[in-house]
Amino acid sequence: AYLTMMSDGLGSYVMWYMGFGVEKILQIAAWVAQSEFSLLRMRGVETWHMVLITFGAIWLMTLKDRRAWFGLVPIVLGIVASCFTPQPVLALLPSQGRSIIYAPPGERVVYYEGRVDKFTQDLILQFLAKDEMKPLTPDITLPPDMYLVRDIPEIETVCDRPEKILISRWYIDQHCQGKTIIDRHALERNGSGVVVIEE
Repeated sequence: AYLTMMSDGLGSYVMWYMGFGVEKILQIAAWVAQSEFSLLRMRGVETWHMVLITFGAIWLMTLKDRRAWFGLVPIVLGIVASCFTPQPVLALLPSQGRSIIYAPPGERVVYYEGRVDKFTQDLILQFLAKDEMKPLTPDITLPPDMYLVRDIPEIETVCDRPEKILISRWYIDQHCQGKTIIDRHALERNGSGVVVIEE
């Protein structure tokens, strides 16, 4: 197109032809977007699932004889295994000033406490195959035997709570006998989001 633009009239024909192709691509994209199946949400996959799928794909592309079809085996295994990946119900995230997300099983909503930017929200919704995110208000019931520390002064008396699992966006600098504590110390030990409960 750049070369033909140096001539008087040929460039306009080339640009029209390019525009025709782009217009058809946009029409197809609009048609697909209007389809009921235009968006397929998948659960988050584990590393070994992707390793299986990648190995199978490389096998398929590398071999040129009938043995290449054996590459479909790890691909299918990786896809099937990803369908049974346990999904986090409650997690403490290391970013955004230490955020907490709660994804009740069977609901299409993810609740959050703390600061979660729009990009992170989109990633969470895609990973958990949910529709929207809402603030985690006190009237929302958490899973049994779990307690969420909402204010810093609560930390002083949190060990007296009857729940077995204590979750906090801050440090709980005390040992609570017989309780599991998920706080910033846990994030530092793991270096990533800490999944508290899974489906």
